[in-house]
Amino acid sequence: EVVEALEAQSAYSTVSLDYSVDDDGPSIGDTLGIMDLDLEKIIDHETLLPLLAKLDERSRKILAMRFFENMSQTAIADELGLSQMHVSRILAKTLDVLRRGMTSD
Repeated sequence: EVVEALEAQSAYSTVSLDYSVDDDGPSIGDTLGIMDLDLEKIIDHETLLPLLAKLDERSRKILAMRFFENMSQTAIADELGLSQMHVSRILAKTLDVLRRGMTSD
């Protein structure tokens, strides 16, 4: 209990935000409040989720095959029994719907 009390005692001491471990290193204040570069990705992800949920199953499947499985339009067409042109049209229409949904308020 004495050791714990001694360790807890250090919690009441403060260190300046200008403090640096070495003269060349960043201060504590320099390491706080760094902009999270992935924050925009979270916003895009959360905006996109309900838009994807509104798509029909075939459009979602084609998007997944194209962008997550990295399949070509021809390979998607062969697997689904469609023409490559039809897959291209579905992708174009679906991406347009998603793009408009992402940019509208």
